[in-house]
Order: sequence, then structure tokens, then C-alpha cells
Amino acid sequence: HCQALHFDGEKLSNSTRQNKKFGMCCLQGQIQLPPWPEPPVELKGLFCGTDNLSNNFRKNIQSFNSAFAFTSLAVDVDQSVTNTSGPYCFKIHGQLHHKMGALEPREGRPHQYAQLYIHDPQAAQEEHEHNHPALDCRIMQIISDVLHCHNPYVALFKHAYELLRAKPPEQQTSIQARIVLQPTDDGRHYNLPNVDEVAAIMPGDGEQHVDEHCEIILQLRGGGLRRVSHLNPTYSPLHYVLLFPCGEQGWHHNIPSEAENGRHGRSNKVTQQCYYAYHL
Repeated sequence: HCQALHFDGEKLSNSTRQNKKFGMCCLQGQIQLPPWPEPPVELKGLFCGTDNLSNNFRKNIQSFNSAFAFTSLAVDVDQSVTNTSGPYCFKIHGQLHHKMGALEPREGRPHQYAQLYIHDPQAAQEEHEHNHPALDCRIMQIISDVLHCHNPYVALFKHAYELLRAKPPEQQTSIQARIVLQPTDDGRHYNLPNVDEVAAIMPGDGEQHVDEHCEIILQLRGGGLRRVSHLNPTYSPLHYVLLFPCGEQGWHHNIPSEAENGRHGRSNKVTQQCYYAYHL
């Protein structure tokens, strides 16, 4: 159905020697999703290249991604299995969350995560290099250029920051900027708003209801860390920026499948597990 490659041991129990069937990729054609687009050529060169710069990028890809993520990772890591011999193991206690902070850091604190995108790219690059001195600055510059050129969230966050900064000082700690995603007709995607459609709201003005599954709420300062819902299509692209460099949307709960509703107990919506299994 989807031409995915499998190991023989992954075949379904109803397979025969002449007709091998596999289901973990697309559930025998029940999951049909558009492919993720090719990354920008500069970033693809780092993913696929064989030179020292590309090898450095792939070896430290987790650190490079963390340096440019819009959101932070909140997780309780089990340190007893990290940095041991053998393959790297990432084990956690409880749940994993992505969180979003204010667009301005507290006094005396360095800029980090989304705060780095509201500045001039050169100033942001200098802060990146200061915050991550062990990472190759040439690779950092390539990633920065790609994201500022191709990622729509950079412009949206910058505009939200300018919108909040323009408000009177007495309002700046309480007012919020709202980025609302609109569903499309086919249900597979949400449309990002234009920068002019980003709205500033005051608590109590009658528009304070927040749908965390399709909205991004930003504050200029204060307010603590806000958890990003795992049902929000921006959950993955705001954190895994190297996998979603152009802001492609991730999974959300309204993606339709080709399955008949209720058949074999399956929903007619694509689950998160099926979504990522299909793409992987």
C-alpha cells in the first residue's frame, strides 16, 4: 500500500509465504497521509552530507535542536541508565511535556527558546553561541538562516512580541497575544494566521476563552511556563525544529483515516501512534 520496507518478522499473522502482509506502517491502506516535504537544501546537506561539518551536525543533532527549539522539554529523566556503556538510553519517570515561557526573560537571565527569535538574527546568533559554546558556530549559522527564512513561527512570534511591547507598560504583564489556527476543509491541516491576524487580548475582555488544542498563547513577561497541549498541531514543530524546519504541522486529533468508522473497533481518525508510525 505505502511501499514501506519491513523485516520479515514484522508480517501480520494472517500472512502467507506467497502473500506477506504488513500493517504497522499504514494499517493495510487505512492510513494515507501526504509525505513530509524535503527540508531546505542547506539543512538537507547537513542531514545527508559526508563532510566533517555534516558528521558533527548528526552527532550532536539533539543539542543543535535544543538550541533552536521554541519550547522547552519538561521531563524527569532516570539518570541511572544515562551515560552508561552500550547504546544511548533515554528513560523517564512520568510524562513528558513541552512548555512555553514569556517572550522576555526575567531580569539578569539569558534569552532562551522562543525569546531568541524576537531579536535581530545576528544578535540572536551571538546569544546562541554564548549559550552553547561547545556547538560549531558554522552549523549554528546555517540552522539560524534556514529557520529565519523558512519557518513561519519566527515571523508570528516576532509580530506577537511587537504587538505586546506596543501596549502601555501597566498592561504588559497581563495582556496576551493569541495565535489561532484554523482547520481546513479536509481536516488534515490547520491554516496558520497571517501576522496581521495575531490578536492581543486582555483577561476579562470577553475573549479570554482559550482552546489549547488549536491556539498558541504568548505573554511578554511573567506568567510562568505554559504547557503546550500534545493535541495541538504545533506541539512537535515548535520543539523539533530540525524535523519541521518549515513549520509543517504535526499530529492532531482530527486527521481522518480511510478506515470505516467502528470497523474492527477502529476509529475513523488517525491516532498519534499511527501518524508517526506511517511517517517513520
